[in-house]
Amino acid sequence: MAKLPIYKTITIGSFIAVALFVLVSFLVHSNREEVSSFVLDGGWFSVLVYIFFGILAVVVPPATNIFLIPVGAVAWGPVVTGLLNIFGWTAGSAIAFVLSRKFGERLRVRFPNLFEFPVVEKIIGTKYQLITLIFIRMSFPVDIVSYAVGFFTKVKFPTYLLATVIGITPFSFFYSYMSEFSPSTTISFVVGALALFGVFVFVRLIWIKKAR
Repeated sequence: MAKLPIYKTITIGSFIAVALFVLVSFLVHSNREEVSSFVLDGGWFSVLVYIFFGILAVVVPPATNIFLIPVGAVAWGPVVTGLLNIFGWTAGSAIAFVLSRKFGERLRVRFPNLFEFPVVEKIIGTKYQLITLIFIRMSFPVDIVSYAVGFFTKVKFPTYLLATVIGITPFSFFYSYMSEFSPSTTISFVVGALALFGVFVFVRLIWIKKAR
């Protein structure tokens, strides 16, 4: 059985994640009181579990915690859920970056799928790295980018971490509030984000090519 290219894998994974999000949103809001009571009864343990899955979703792709966002939004509200998303995804991104920077070659041999995004080096380039990274963070899966940036680029960790926090913040809060929206609105946003990122990559690569 032939292995799917990373871009097709990301696309399929994104559609599955969105479908899970929409499905869980519907189920959660059909049982708001029961779900909220169950999560809140867990206290800080529920919070730690939520953060753990946020970290896991970045460090161990193709794992995802997107299906938990509607649950958190119902229990804690979209603001708290958004902050927990930022904390978990940032921590996971930092771990993935450090792992790829220190153990990249060994990880690449064992988990080649994590390192099939070498074009990220050309996309980021050497100028305006912070701005480019922020845009990538807003438009691309956190896990693949984390490993790719750590392995294929020389971006410094503070720059990477700042770009991660800024880039995922809108995404974190949007998904927290998105659980209240209709499925068609959710799908429209995702398609628009992917299209916008495609245009950005195309323009960025042309610019880099002309600059050389």
